[in-house]
Amino acid sequence: MCIRDRETAPNAPNVLVATPTLEMGIDIGDLSTVMLASLPKSVANYVQRVGRAGRLTGNSLVLAFVQGRGTTLPKLNKPLSMIAGSVVPPAAFLSATEILHRQVTAYLVDTLDFAAEGLQVKDATSVFSTKRRSLVEVLAEDIAAGVDERVDAYLATVEGAVDEVSLTGVREWATGLGPESLVGELKRTQELWDSEVKMMTARFDVLQDRMIQLEAKADPNAGTENADAELEREKRSTKAALKRTQRDISEILLAEYWISSMERYGLLPNFTLLDDSVELAVVVSQLNPSTLQIDPETFELSRGVSSALMELAPGNTFYARGIAATVDAVEMGHNGGDIEQWRLCRACSYGERVTEGATPAACPVCGDAGFADKGQVLDSVRMRRVSAEVDRARSLIDGTHEERTRLNYITTLSFAVPEGGHGGRWFTSLGFGAQYLRYVNLSWFNLGRGPSAKRIYANRETDAPLFTVCNYCGHLDSQKGSNSKWDHRPWCPKRNASEEETVTVALSRTLQTQGVLLHVPVQLTAGDNSTIPSLTAAIKLGFKEDLGGEPEHLSVVTVRVPDDKGDTVDALLMHDSVPGGTGYLSQFASPEDVRRLLEKAFTRVKNCSCAGDERLACPDCLLPYTQGSQLEVTSRAAAERVLRAILADQDHPAADLDPLSVTWETQTEAPVRDSASNLEVRFREILRKALENRHATVKDIPNAGQVEWLITFTDGEEWKMREQVDKGYTKPDFLFTHRTKANVRPVAVFTDGAAFHISQAHYRFPDDIAKRNRLHYEESWLPWSVTDADITWFEDEQKQVDQKPVWAKIKKFPSYEGFGNEAWKFLTSSPVSQLLEYLAGPEKATFGMADQALMRLLIGKSKARSIPGGAHVTFRDQIHLRCAFLEQQLHPKRAYVEAPHAGSITDENWRDFLRFANIWWLSDAPVLIATTAEDEGAVAVEPAEVPAAVSADTDAVVDEVPEAWAEAIEEFEDESRVLAALQLLARAGAEATEDIGEEVGSLPTAVSWPDRKIALLMQHDASYAQAEDTLRDQGWTLMYPDTLSEQTIPAALLGKGD
Repeated sequence: MCIRDRETAPNAPNVLVATPTLEMGIDIGDLSTVMLASLPKSVANYVQRVGRAGRLTGNSLVLAFVQGRGTTLPKLNKPLSMIAGSVVPPAAFLSATEILHRQVTAYLVDTLDFAAEGLQVKDATSVFSTKRRSLVEVLAEDIAAGVDERVDAYLATVEGAVDEVSLTGVREWATGLGPESLVGELKRTQELWDSEVKMMTARFDVLQDRMIQLEAKADPNAGTENADAELEREKRSTKAALKRTQRDISEILLAEYWISSMERYGLLPNFTLLDDSVELAVVVSQLNPSTLQIDPETFELSRGVSSALMELAPGNTFYARGIAATVDAVEMGHNGGDIEQWRLCRACSYGERVTEGATPAACPVCGDAGFADKGQVLDSVRMRRVSAEVDRARSLIDGTHEERTRLNYITTLSFAVPEGGHGGRWFTSLGFGAQYLRYVNLSWFNLGRGPSAKRIYANRETDAPLFTVCNYCGHLDSQKGSNSKWDHRPWCPKRNASEEETVTVALSRTLQTQGVLLHVPVQLTAGDNSTIPSLTAAIKLGFKEDLGGEPEHLSVVTVRVPDDKGDTVDALLMHDSVPGGTGYLSQFASPEDVRRLLEKAFTRVKNCSCAGDERLACPDCLLPYTQGSQLEVTSRAAAERVLRAILADQDHPAADLDPLSVTWETQTEAPVRDSASNLEVRFREILRKALENRHATVKDIPNAGQVEWLITFTDGEEWKMREQVDKGYTKPDFLFTHRTKANVRPVAVFTDGAAFHISQAHYRFPDDIAKRNRLHYEESWLPWSVTDADITWFEDEQKQVDQKPVWAKIKKFPSYEGFGNEAWKFLTSSPVSQLLEYLAGPEKATFGMADQALMRLLIGKSKARSIPGGAHVTFRDQIHLRCAFLEQQLHPKRAYVEAPHAGSITDENWRDFLRFANIWWLSDAPVLIATTAEDEGAVAVEPAEVPAAVSADTDAVVDEVPEAWAEAIEEFEDESRVLAALQLLARAGAEATEDIGEEVGSLPTAVSWPDRKIALLMQHDASYAQAEDTLRDQGWTLMYPDTLSEQTIPAALLGKGD
């Protein structure tokens, strides 16, 4: 489109507005300036577009307007990578099965003797007609007569570039006569064309009758301001639909150029080769001021179905040709004939089309019985064609809105592997593995937008409002329960019906392609929202590093698959976006190939410059490969952590282990996850879910070492959870540290499975108790034991079907002043519930009374005998309490079991003893917990001589702070977050400083080290972002109280960076 005002001077500038088609070598000599409304993805496209200018003089001006997100971010950071980058040769997808199918079809058509067959092919009718001898019928006869030599002749041209399996498959498809062959495809396409012609012809007849009826209705006020607006609108709509339908029949269905029609139905290669398309048909009505007649204008646009599933969904607005067209209908086929039924598994990502007459059963992949439920059936329409009907006056794009409307929709994905699709698979000892899928069917479903009744797909509860549309014309329903003529197309038989007839459907697209299923060890992902999206982005980065370019046709999606425990877990499916696959993924299936990909990704994320600042990720590593909805949970550190574990083949590799030096030893079967790892996974999963059910916020903290959470309760209690904190003599599975209250004891959680703690092979019980006692007395930590039975108990509590242990079964709680019903409920709950209660409010006075409350429960269910000064209480023959009698109450002095070796204690008593120990440690009771009646060299702690560090009257013992930090800590004792950060620095041995409360630049700091260019800010304040960026540009490292941890303290402060 060339724009020049007639009244301007002859030398006024010309403006040429063009699509990217202009880049295809068009030479306009005096074009001097190019303005790009978007940045091309490749250097080749960029060079082609900007190269249109300056061809006459050699000088030009190029302006590119770029979005600051997604794959353009690295180019904004390093513009020369685009301006002066290297041109990557275009990829040739020679092994893409679907492309080979279309190419061999083209070859057979090209070598067909049209004259000998008496064919004159010029339009779609001569290709698909059922009423005369057509091209598809002749081609089918030709194949039946034998086309082996011609097929082999074509395949010889790609031999060597395509693997033998693909060649054999294409040969069988092209020469076969069954339904899954070229002949079957020709027949299906002819039937589809014929049904569309009949459907559109019937619509045209209806519209003709409607138009005649409307023209017969006289409006005495026509052409005036008092004209019947509804009648005019109906005439306008019907006339536009009539013109549109007539055009569809004559120009597209019947008279479209014969090659174009075969492309449109997917028989011949289309322009992009990569994606099927969805057509948007737009009818624009406008009043001609000269004739006062309605002049409808129609146009079509197409989008690849992968983007159209969202962009062209009903309710969304598409901007083109100066019009903002809101999509209001989806093609449903004749009387809703295009509606399909799908059954989606609630536990895994399997899905299948419902076959009429088939009896539903359990999921064939994961065995979930709920697969057969009616609630798992989803009505869906495969997107092929959508439409919009607009009034030009109301739909013109102007300056009213600065932003274009884009709606977000809820989606879900299913996949299934057809027979013969599974290739070889392998696993490492950690459980990471891969399986090549020669064929995999993926289906995406657009479930609509907004809240609705929940559905469960692939172990995820989701809203599924779907789209409520007319069952005949597919127009969106505007009001449930009432029928409006404007909720139908003019040809719809329900347009004037008294009652509406709607159907609620999802929109779908399907793709058969190739893939590689990556099994990610659940111990690396359980209870963590950051690992999977971070690993996904890292793998996409690895593709780029390994292939040397942007592999746009390769994607990675999250799916749910069964594990070895009868449950389902997250996995990653690398798949080709090209129908039939390109063969590229076959080079990422072997252990060597996958490891090479992961090593390159690991090296990039580990060495990225953003590792030294506060950003989750940056344009040089993961941001270009991160979905917009996952920006807040995708982190470079999380990607480094999971890649380190996978490459090292250990779930908790040592910090000094170089994962690149490890060699994988693979096996063909998935390793059975040991009970210890399984227990950690269960605990992490149920804990996170329980915290979120209590409306606590759980935020994943980026960490290249171990999993970390920041937990914030609604009343302000804040905790940090870290995994596998090594104390030298013991390593708790999980450590919870309060963020703002230094006097609150950290909680060290140990997940104990019987197989690894009291079995003949692994008897660790006495050692467990000794180490946890040491944590309690020496560190002032709260040890907390959780067994497999405790997690089951907690899960049963949530279902309200729990069976409490015998000591907790109480009809009426004993009387204990100050210890109310809520406290008794706490005491008789599972250890997991007790832990959650403590985290939510760690300073309850009743916690210090819990030991005496427990004594009251046990005394009624135990045997007791008198001993000098007290009593000896025995519970269930093995758990002993040696008590002193003080102030008319029994106080345990020593709690023990005689369990020096395996088999000396029952599983039930072991679990209960750990539960009791939790309570004694919680209440800070002066009781010695042991696994023998008399420990060698042990001294019982007498109530009258309670050490200050464990006194029940002492709230907690604060770690002694180095004197050099005392001034800074005193200065900020009223700022709880800053105080906690300063105490962390002091305990970690960080270098002290005299610069306390000084400004750096214009930023207020708590402490700073000007010579090292390091500062701890008071808080994270968005208003200081520019000042912070300035300091970073000057080489400063900035720390924040909210995100400071032992792992993020700069090495220079710890004497490691000098």
